[in-house]
Amino acid sequence: MNKTSISILTKAPEPGKVKTRFNLSNEETIKIYSEFLEMIYLTVNSTKFEALWFIDGDPSCLKLDIKTGALYIQKGDSLSDRIKHAFDISKHLGFENTIVIGGDSPEISELDFSDTAKILETKETQVVLGPTFDGGIYLLGQGLEASDKYLNDMIWSTKSVYDDLICNLDKEAISHVSKEFKHDIDTKEDYLKYLQRTSD
Repeated sequence: MNKTSISILTKAPEPGKVKTRFNLSNEETIKIYSEFLEMIYLTVNSTKFEALWFIDGDPSCLKLDIKTGALYIQKGDSLSDRIKHAFDISKHLGFENTIVIGGDSPEISELDFSDTAKILETKETQVVLGPTFDGGIYLLGQGLEASDKYLNDMIWSTKSVYDDLICNLDKEAISHVSKEFKHDIDTKEDYLKYLQRTSD
Protein backbone atom coordinates (compact mmCIF):
# COMPACT_ATOMS: atom_id res chain seq x y z
CA MET A 1 0.00 0.00 0.00
CA ASN A 2 1.28 3.45 -0.92
CA LYS A 3 1.79 5.85 1.98
CA THR A 4 0.07 8.81 0.30
CA SER A 5 -3.49 9.44 -0.86
CA ILE A 6 -4.90 12.22 -3.02
CA SER A 7 -8.19 13.67 -1.84
CA ILE A 8 -10.16 15.64 -4.42
CA LEU A 9 -12.69 18.00 -2.83
CA THR A 10 -15.11 19.19 -5.47
CA LYS A 11 -18.67 20.24 -6.10
CA ALA A 12 -20.84 18.00 -8.21
CA PRO A 13 -21.34 19.58 -11.65
CA GLU A 14 -24.94 20.64 -11.07
CA PRO A 15 -26.61 23.59 -12.85
CA GLY A 16 -26.21 26.83 -10.93
CA LYS A 17 -23.88 25.25 -8.33
CA VAL A 18 -20.43 25.55 -9.93
CA LYS A 19 -18.36 28.43 -11.31
CA THR A 20 -21.22 30.94 -11.26
CA ARG A 21 -18.65 33.72 -11.76
CA PHE A 22 -18.10 32.45 -15.30
CA ASN A 23 -21.30 34.28 -16.28
CA LEU A 24 -22.03 31.65 -18.93
CA SER A 25 -25.08 29.49 -19.46
CA ASN A 26 -25.56 26.55 -17.10
CA GLU A 27 -24.90 24.16 -19.97
CA GLU A 28 -21.61 25.83 -20.94
CA THR A 29 -20.43 26.07 -17.33
CA ILE A 30 -21.24 22.43 -16.58
CA LYS A 31 -19.41 21.36 -19.73
CA ILE A 32 -16.26 23.32 -18.80
CA TYR A 33 -16.29 22.20 -15.16
CA SER A 34 -16.82 18.57 -16.17
CA GLU A 35 -13.83 18.86 -18.50
CA PHE A 36 -11.71 20.15 -15.59
CA LEU A 37 -12.76 17.19 -13.46
CA GLU A 38 -11.99 14.77 -16.28
CA MET A 39 -8.49 16.24 -16.64
CA ILE A 40 -7.87 16.01 -12.90
CA TYR A 41 -9.25 12.46 -12.89
CA LEU A 42 -6.84 11.41 -15.64
CA THR A 43 -3.87 13.12 -14.00
CA VAL A 44 -4.55 11.58 -10.59
CA ASN A 45 -5.08 8.14 -12.11
CA SER A 46 -1.73 8.39 -13.90
CA THR A 47 0.01 8.49 -10.49
CA LYS A 48 0.74 5.61 -8.14
CA PHE A 49 -1.39 7.20 -5.42
CA GLU A 50 -4.86 6.25 -4.23
CA ALA A 51 -7.56 8.77 -5.19
CA LEU A 52 -10.37 9.63 -2.77
CA TRP A 53 -13.19 11.80 -4.13
CA PHE A 54 -15.15 14.03 -1.74
CA ILE A 55 -18.28 15.44 -3.38
CA ASP A 56 -20.49 18.36 -2.39
CA GLY A 57 -23.83 17.74 -4.10
CA ASP A 58 -25.38 14.91 -6.10
CA PRO A 59 -22.72 12.23 -6.81
CA SER A 60 -24.72 10.93 -9.79
CA CYS A 61 -23.83 14.16 -11.64
CA LEU A 62 -20.18 13.15 -11.55
CA LYS A 63 -19.60 11.27 -14.82
CA LEU A 64 -16.33 9.63 -13.83
CA ASP A 65 -15.49 5.97 -13.34
CA ILE A 66 -14.59 6.24 -9.67
CA LYS A 67 -13.89 2.88 -8.10
CA THR A 68 -16.10 1.46 -5.38
CA GLY A 69 -15.23 2.75 -1.93
CA ALA A 70 -13.39 5.85 -3.16
CA LEU A 71 -16.36 8.25 -3.29
CA TYR A 72 -17.44 10.21 -0.20
CA ILE A 73 -19.87 13.00 0.59
CA GLN A 74 -18.18 16.07 2.03
CA LYS A 75 -18.94 16.74 5.69
CA GLY A 76 -18.54 19.97 7.62
CA ASP A 77 -19.94 23.49 7.76
CA SER A 78 -16.78 25.21 6.57
CA LEU A 79 -14.07 24.38 4.05
CA SER A 80 -11.69 23.83 6.96
CA ASP A 81 -14.07 21.23 8.41
CA ARG A 82 -14.39 19.50 5.03
CA ILE A 83 -10.60 19.37 4.60
CA LYS A 84 -10.23 17.94 8.10
CA HIS A 85 -12.86 15.32 7.25
CA ALA A 86 -10.82 14.30 4.20
CA PHE A 87 -7.68 14.07 6.34
CA ASP A 88 -9.55 11.92 8.89
CA ILE A 89 -10.87 9.51 6.25
CA SER A 90 -7.41 9.17 4.72
CA LYS A 91 -5.85 8.42 8.11
CA HIS A 92 -8.63 5.92 8.90
CA LEU A 93 -7.81 4.10 5.67
CA GLY A 94 -4.18 3.79 6.77
CA PHE A 95 -2.47 6.51 4.72
CA GLU A 96 0.37 8.44 6.34
CA ASN A 97 0.11 11.48 4.06
CA THR A 98 -2.80 13.19 2.35
CA ILE A 99 -2.71 15.61 -0.58
CA VAL A 100 -5.88 17.69 -0.92
CA ILE A 101 -6.81 19.48 -4.15
CA GLY A 102 -9.95 21.09 -5.56
CA GLY A 103 -11.69 20.84 -8.89
CA ASP A 104 -10.55 24.10 -10.45
CA SER A 105 -6.84 23.48 -11.11
CA PRO A 106 -6.72 21.46 -14.35
CA GLU A 107 -3.06 22.37 -14.86
CA ILE A 108 -1.96 20.36 -11.81
CA SER A 109 0.53 17.69 -12.85
CA GLU A 110 1.63 14.21 -11.87
CA LEU A 111 4.95 15.78 -10.82
CA ASP A 112 3.13 18.05 -8.35
CA PHE A 113 1.78 14.97 -6.60
CA SER A 114 4.98 12.92 -6.64
CA ASP A 115 7.12 15.83 -5.42
CA THR A 116 4.68 16.60 -2.60
CA ALA A 117 4.61 12.95 -1.54
CA LYS A 118 8.42 12.78 -1.50
CA ILE A 119 8.60 15.86 0.72
CA LEU A 120 6.03 14.50 3.19
CA GLU A 121 7.51 11.01 3.27
CA THR A 122 10.79 12.36 4.64
CA LYS A 123 8.76 13.43 7.72
CA GLU A 124 11.01 16.49 8.00
CA THR A 125 8.20 18.67 6.60
CA GLN A 126 4.65 18.35 7.91
CA VAL A 127 2.72 20.50 5.44
CA VAL A 128 3.15 21.36 1.76
CA LEU A 129 1.30 24.28 0.16
CA GLY A 130 0.72 24.94 -3.53
CA PRO A 131 -0.01 28.69 -3.84
CA THR A 132 -2.03 30.32 -6.61
CA PHE A 133 -1.33 33.68 -8.20
CA ASP A 134 -4.60 35.09 -6.82
CA GLY A 135 -3.63 34.44 -3.18
CA GLY A 136 -5.25 31.05 -2.70
CA ILE A 137 -3.91 27.52 -2.86
CA TYR A 138 -4.27 24.70 -5.39
CA LEU A 139 -2.76 21.98 -3.18
CA LEU A 140 -2.47 21.18 0.51
CA GLY A 141 -0.39 18.21 1.62
CA GLN A 142 -0.26 17.07 5.24
CA GLY A 143 1.61 14.33 7.07
CA LEU A 144 0.09 11.96 9.60
CA GLU A 145 1.74 13.57 12.62
CA ALA A 146 0.84 17.16 11.73
CA SER A 147 -1.72 19.05 13.78
CA ASP A 148 -4.56 20.56 11.74
CA LYS A 149 -5.01 23.48 14.16
CA TYR A 150 -3.66 25.81 11.47
CA LEU A 151 -6.99 25.36 9.65
CA ASN A 152 -9.01 26.69 12.58
CA ASP A 153 -10.72 30.05 12.03
CA MET A 154 -9.53 30.24 8.42
CA ILE A 155 -11.48 32.56 6.15
CA TRP A 156 -11.46 31.10 2.65
CA SER A 157 -12.08 32.58 -0.81
CA THR A 158 -10.01 35.68 -0.11
CA LYS A 159 -6.78 36.99 -1.60
CA SER A 160 -4.95 36.30 1.67
CA VAL A 161 -5.66 32.58 2.07
CA TYR A 162 -2.09 31.52 1.32
CA ASP A 163 -0.56 34.21 3.56
CA ASP A 164 -3.02 33.39 6.36
CA LEU A 165 -2.13 29.70 6.18
CA ILE A 166 1.59 30.51 6.37
CA CYS A 167 0.92 32.71 9.40
CA ASN A 168 -1.12 29.99 11.12
CA LEU A 169 1.48 27.30 10.39
CA ASP A 170 4.24 29.48 11.84
CA LYS A 171 2.10 30.25 14.89
CA GLU A 172 1.58 26.52 15.51
CA ALA A 173 5.29 25.78 14.82
CA ILE A 174 4.36 23.38 12.01
CA SER A 175 7.13 22.84 9.46
CA HIS A 176 6.08 23.67 5.91
CA VAL A 177 7.30 24.29 2.39
CA SER A 178 5.65 25.86 -0.64
CA LYS A 179 5.65 24.69 -4.22
CA GLU A 180 5.63 26.84 -7.34
CA PHE A 181 2.79 29.27 -7.97
CA LYS A 182 0.06 28.11 -10.35
CA HIS A 183 -3.19 29.43 -11.77
CA ASP A 184 -6.62 28.34 -10.64
CA ILE A 185 -9.74 29.17 -12.60
CA ASP A 186 -12.50 31.12 -10.88
CA THR A 187 -13.80 33.51 -13.54
CA LYS A 188 -14.46 33.65 -17.27
CA GLU A 189 -11.32 35.78 -17.65
CA ASP A 190 -9.29 33.11 -15.85
CA TYR A 191 -10.72 30.51 -18.21
CA LEU A 192 -9.86 32.51 -21.32
CA LYS A 193 -6.30 32.99 -20.08
CA TYR A 194 -6.11 29.25 -19.40
CA LEU A 195 -7.18 28.51 -22.99
CA GLN A 196 -4.50 30.89 -24.23
CA ARG A 197 -1.79 29.28 -22.08
CA THR A 198 -2.68 25.74 -23.08
CA SER A 199 -3.01 26.52 -26.79
CA ASP A 200 0.54 27.85 -27.10
